[in-house]
Amino acid sequence: MDGACGQLKALDLTDINAPLEEVNRYLVAKYQDRFEVNPRKFEEVVASVFHSLGYRSEITAYQKDGGIDVVLKESDSTIGIQVKRYKNKIEAEQIRSLAGALILNGHTSGIFVTTSSFRAGAIKAGRDYVSRGIPIELFDAKRFYDALKIAETTEITEDNAEDIYYEVIGAGDSQVIYENEGPY
Repeated sequence: MDGACGQLKALDLTDINAPLEEVNRYLVAKYQDRFEVNPRKFEEVVASVFHSLGYRSEITAYQKDGGIDVVLKESDSTIGIQVKRYKNKIEAEQIRSLAGALILNGHTSGIFVTTSSFRAGAIKAGRDYVSRGIPIELFDAKRFYDALKIAETTEITEDNAEDIYYEVIGAGDSQVIYENEGPY
C-alpha cells in the first residue's frame, strides 16, 4: 500500500523512541492497537493530548513516580494523572491509590486515564472522592479516544479553547463515563 496506510503498518508501537506525532496519528486511525503501544510511550501520548488542549504537561519518572505519571499545570493548580494501558477493567482500589497519590503529592485534582473501562466500584470511588473535595476525572478508552481525536484534528485557538476544554474535560463531572463501543 502507498501513503499513510503504508506508514501506519511500518510504525513499531513497542519502540519507546517512536515519533510521538506518528504514534498519535496512528492511534487516531487504529485505536484498537492501543495495547501494543509501549506503556511509557502511552504516557507521552496522554501528556501530548492534554498539552494540545492548553495545559503545561510534564511526564514524571517512569519508576518511583509516586503514583502519578503525568502532571498538568494550569495557573495555580496541578492535576495528577495516572495512566493505565490495561485490557482489564479498573478497580476501585486503583482510584483510591490515585486519590492517595494526589494528596501525598499536593495536587489539586486528578485524572485517571485507561485504555479499558472502569468497574462500577471504581466509578463509585471516583464520585465519592469528588464529594469529599478531591476532584477525580475518569477517562475510559472511548473518552480518551475522543480527546485524542480532538487534539489531533482540531485547531485550538483562543476563540474555541474554552468550548473544547468543556467538551473534553467537562464541567468537573467525574461521572461522565462512556459506554465502550466502536474500536475500544
